[in-house]
Amino acid sequence: MRARVVRGGSGPDLPLRPFVDPPRTDDRAAPARGAAPGAGNDHIARLQAFAGNAAVSRLLAQRQVPQHGPTPATTPTPGAQTPATAPAAGGPTATPMAGGPTDDKARLEAILARIEKDFDPAIRGHRLLKERNQRIRFLDYMRPFFGSDDATVDHFARITPAAIPGSTTLLHEAVTTRLLSVAGELGGRMPTSDGNGWAFRAGFDTGSQDVYDLHRIGMAIDYNAAEMPHLGKRRKKVDPRQLDLISIVTGRAATMNLGVSEAKLATLLKEMGEASISSDPAARQNLEKPEAVALLATVRAEAEALERASATFQASLGDKGAELVKLQKDYFAASDPKVRAELFAKVPGLVATWKTQVDAAVDKMDADIAAVGAKVDELPTGAALTKADKVTERTRTAVTRLLQRLKRPRARLDLAAARKVIAPARTSLGEPEWALVTAAPAGGPTGSGGGTTGPTRASTGGAPDAAPAAAPAADARTQVVTELERLAGRLGDRQTALRKKAWRDRVVAVRDGLASDPSFVLGEEDAKKGRPKVEVGLPPLAQLVDRGFYATRGTSKRTASFGVDFVEAMVRHGFHPGSRFANPDSMHFELPWPGGR
Repeated sequence: MRARVVRGGSGPDLPLRPFVDPPRTDDRAAPARGAAPGAGNDHIARLQAFAGNAAVSRLLAQRQVPQHGPTPATTPTPGAQTPATAPAAGGPTATPMAGGPTDDKARLEAILARIEKDFDPAIRGHRLLKERNQRIRFLDYMRPFFGSDDATVDHFARITPAAIPGSTTLLHEAVTTRLLSVAGELGGRMPTSDGNGWAFRAGFDTGSQDVYDLHRIGMAIDYNAAEMPHLGKRRKKVDPRQLDLISIVTGRAATMNLGVSEAKLATLLKEMGEASISSDPAARQNLEKPEAVALLATVRAEAEALERASATFQASLGDKGAELVKLQKDYFAASDPKVRAELFAKVPGLVATWKTQVDAAVDKMDADIAAVGAKVDELPTGAALTKADKVTERTRTAVTRLLQRLKRPRARLDLAAARKVIAPARTSLGEPEWALVTAAPAGGPTGSGGGTTGPTRASTGGAPDAAPAAAPAADARTQVVTELERLAGRLGDRQTALRKKAWRDRVVAVRDGLASDPSFVLGEEDAKKGRPKVEVGLPPLAQLVDRGFYATRGTSKRTASFGVDFVEAMVRHGFHPGSRFANPDSMHFELPWPGGR
């Protein structure tokens, strides 16, 4: 399983944190197909200067340079890093292709022969790697990440059966080494693997290249998938409703929040992972760094909090929880659609506690929206709400930046530039045009100052007043600053209302699902008819009540289960825990591959 990032859904009293797919383990762009190798591309530079980037893109798209075999040392793959397993530059596999198609074909045949010779039988015999054309697509797919075909084969040749406790699943030797070290530390507390290490789950589409799923390259392993499921996501299907309900019922997100940036986390895990298997005392000091100690303490605290949240959710329906689990079994045991409909009609009564909590969340959002002067029925929904939020955020940022600049000492006012910020802000709020207020000069209505007999327009955009102003208008700078301060407040209130409405819409979707969506509450039928399917991704609510979503050794009887000490040990050995992803995948632990960040 694979998902990402550190934020999950939020409850009614928590900051809104949208479910977003997390940053990729490796997000390097694939090289442009047909890019000419080496130097000597002055004609392309001249074309770019004369005809623009579009013409260059069309030219390069038409140039299909055969690139089987190693990437020449003089032509690094755009954006790529050479993995630790790649041959040294200048070695026998790093020389440019010496000939034409005949030589290129010979190199391809040599690479294909290496696949047949060096890959584990389970890999080379996989349904997606059996045929010659499949292997060629595999090489094309992997080349942007490993730098050359030889480096790709070097990596996959190191994926072998791992003699870890309870399993011989296929893993890269770097992962196996770390897992054996973890097992040495934990002894009998080490879980047995469900066997989900290396896996090809999809073909090799070179049009959308990424090593998103590290199972593909043997750098990830899953434990206890049925009780540590992938929440909010199953393959490409994303549904935040179960995560939203968990946050409402338990008061916290189901995601592990480690409290550090992605970059900092990657650095700490790399340092700790290398230190954990090192015999060098100096290197092992990285395990004692204050940042590392603090991270491990956070991991333990968050894992324990997820344990409690999972148990809280399981117990949240009281005796009705057991009835819901039984109803799920009865529902799929019945083959008659009419009987199933009658059984599902009992669900609202069993989940009444959840509905009460969800209704309270909706009521609170209504009150919060009213508190900032907005009305729920007048706010957009769906794509229009998302767009309105983005526009408000962008407009508010522009207003705030200008306001901060004008408050600096000796900052000059550019009135035309200020109007370009104020105008769209007032438009987004549905307000009329803004104009400065000018006052009558001391000499009277037609005095030498050239002023008017009163304000030309009120700041709200009204018509000129009939009577002269009682006092001179404030100077232009003061008026602009005052208007920007007012707009910043109004835009802040609108953004609050929009984001409360977004959360409200999600909570309403949960409420609707509880009453009308059997798959959300009860799941799908197993391939063996007459019983519910145990899902390891997007499990139904009845399964979460029965098994929990973070079932540890304290609550699970399965030998594949693990405890908090295992999570801490895996992080100490450099593994990224899937429980920190936006759609948490608590079964999943991955080790960044040598060519990654």
